[in-house]
Amino acid sequence: MKKIILLIAIVISISISSLNAQTENKNMTYSFINEYGLFFGGGESDATIGLTGVFVNGVKMNDHHFFGIGLGYETDVMSGQSIPIFLNYRYFFHSDRKIKPLVNFGIGTRFSYWSDDEIVGWDPYYGNPIYQDVQKSAFGFYSTIAAGFTVNSFSFTSGLFLKSVSTDFLAGFEVKAGFTL
Repeated sequence: MKKIILLIAIVISISISSLNAQTENKNMTYSFINEYGLFFGGGESDATIGLTGVFVNGVKMNDHHFFGIGLGYETDVMSGQSIPIFLNYRYFFHSDRKIKPLVNFGIGTRFSYWSDDEIVGWDPYYGNPIYQDVQKSAFGFYSTIAAGFTVNSFSFTSGLFLKSVSTDFLAGFEVKAGFTL
């Protein structure tokens, strides 16, 4: 009799815990976010304008919190091409309408690569410099804070960024539009 009661208690506890696990999984969904846009800003001496695209894989919990890992591609006139890798957090505010306001935080690193013309010698007859295209690269810092909204799978955000290429820091404003799969 004790074995049967123990067996029934075990079966009931397993079914209750699996029922709780199923309810928790309904509150957690996978999201893949694509965003594309422009950024404007500058550093110590130069202003820059560029294009950006980011792809964020993550988990959305309770329709409010999103945690993800992002990978992107950026190109601009000052620092060449960059690949940011970052952690992303988004908070979606409650709304009774289809438009849901959000805030977006991202922090990580970026790998930049570009080419510079360097003097490699002098023309012996005319004394003019001889230039050669030299490829350069550096790691830097990546961060963004933005606000915006979502409507169904469409999203729009705008905000501030702080990035670096080696020891040169860039700050400015960015605007992105995208969609969630």
